[in-house]
Amino acid sequence: VTGSPGAVITLDTTAGVVFQLNPQTFPALDMAGADDIHLRNLSGSEFSTSVNLVADITTLADGVTPIGNNKYFNLVIWGGQNRTGQTSHLYCNLPIGQYGKQGDAIVDAEKFSVHTIPNDFRGVGFLIGELTFQFSSGGGGTWALIQERVLLGHFPILIPGGGTTTIISTFVDSSFEIFGNLDDTKRIAFQADSITTGTTRIITMADVNVDLADIATNNAKVSNVTHTGDVTGATALTLDLNNLGTETSIASGDFLAMVDITDSGSEKITFDNLQANIVKTGALNSGSITSGFGNIDIGSSTIDAGTIDGTAVTATTQLVSNIWKDINALDVKAEYTGSQTGHADFDGTDDSVSIADREEYDGTGVF
Repeated sequence: VTGSPGAVITLDTTAGVVFQLNPQTFPALDMAGADDIHLRNLSGSEFSTSVNLVADITTLADGVTPIGNNKYFNLVIWGGQNRTGQTSHLYCNLPIGQYGKQGDAIVDAEKFSVHTIPNDFRGVGFLIGELTFQFSSGGGGTWALIQERVLLGHFPILIPGGGTTTIISTFVDSSFEIFGNLDDTKRIAFQADSITTGTTRIITMADVNVDLADIATNNAKVSNVTHTGDVTGATALTLDLNNLGTETSIASGDFLAMVDITDSGSEKITFDNLQANIVKTGALNSGSITSGFGNIDIGSSTIDAGTIDGTAVTATTQLVSNIWKDINALDVKAEYTGSQTGHADFDGTDDSVSIADREEYDGTGVF
């Protein structure tokens, strides 16, 4: 290969012996001199001659799809042996596709290379080599030779694609992808850069089918997800809610409403660093408020509507007013501490009673 990288690419071959019924001499051919090559499968220009591959090969084999900038592609070179002393020729098979990554082109991952030889050349056609190039549109268009693979001794029928018998077991992550069988534009790429230097990480497959669509985000670190349904399993489940902010509006059915959280052995749900002040706004439509830690401070709010049930309402240093109740069912007390004096006024439909300091009224009737 002469001229790589450059805008003029030519091939030359040394002389050799081709075995037909009798050994025949294949001459040395040089495209940089007086020889040429035939573009066997260029659609619309089959077997056209070329003395500069860069100028004459601008598309794939279909004659329509242009070779893209920075794309990789493979050319398969083969020869047609004539009788010794007669003219023999070089031929070039254009690819049916191109690659965006060098590694894919080298192994011909999608079998774009064409290794077939027409039946008319049976007994006289033989494979010579496969050349991997990268095209650059700069400077009017140049090719750079990436790899040259020798195919001498291989029969075309034995190499339907790929063109190599070497088994490759390691790949650069940037050159290895899995593509869909129905749509080859859908791909899975691998990335290993975050692994510690000198370390090999092993992915062990579970003995179950795995659907990665169950992960709510496209990262392995799952956050801000909503789960509906049961969480089951034999191992401990820990929910670590750190720095939970103040919730100012919890709609009915949100958060942990109507969910039973139980502790059965090691299966625990823990809440670490849960913020102390979680504010609930809106109406408390049902249920009860139980305080096991002291007073419930309602601030400047007013408890109105409904009924306060119990056996006594006690006011300490404060005035209790406008309490209407059947006195037989409720012992109403106004209790003062210290030297402070005062009274509790009970205004009813029939009577008005003033109770002195630390006294109780015991009577009948409705006030």
